[in-house]
Amino acid sequence: FHQGHVRREGYLQARHDKIFTSDVDVRIVPQNVIEGFDLVGRNGIAAVTFAKFPPMNSPVTIMRALSYHARRLLRRKPFTGIYWLYRPYYLDLVPDTLIRSIYNGEDTLLKGLILTNEKYGYQYLNKVGCFALSEQNEDLPWRQYVHGLWFARNRHKLKSLRVMRTSILQLYPHMFHGYVHGVLNPEESDLDSKSRLTMKREKGA
Repeated sequence: FHQGHVRREGYLQARHDKIFTSDVDVRIVPQNVIEGFDLVGRNGIAAVTFAKFPPMNSPVTIMRALSYHARRLLRRKPFTGIYWLYRPYYLDLVPDTLIRSIYNGEDTLLKGLILTNEKYGYQYLNKVGCFALSEQNEDLPWRQYVHGLWFARNRHKLKSLRVMRTSILQLYPHMFHGYVHGVLNPEESDLDSKSRLTMKREKGA
């Protein structure tokens, strides 16, 4: 996972331990994200994350945005790709060997490691940290498919009904397709790299 290696190298070269990371295709809301600076690194808080305002440029993306904000108002604690991290905690949580095994994004890996340890936690500030300026990863059919495959690999923790609910509420039809394929083909070890080819074939069919 090339991006994971690039980010980790940046974290190691940074002058300070409190590091802010985000996607490149967003407009940051500085007065909101600065509030995470004093929180990260205290009382075991390894990361502080924010809401991300998705684009609303088509009927589908408008429906997805409304669904996202409804869930945000219900005080769920998503972990988005815009967050502060505290380097000492991060290095303790994420050994270099795990970067090579990233399957569903670096932020997903970090959140999973935080949730499965007893030393550290993360804090979600229910404020808009940025406005997305372009199509989101999750809007891409092949990326939805990859998410479904990831859910299949973790199906001992995630039920089929949850995947179906997410696919319907967030209008991610290919997510459930990927989930079913992953469940029916658990012996395939390279599902991630095959997903783009599968979606390309289906689009051309």
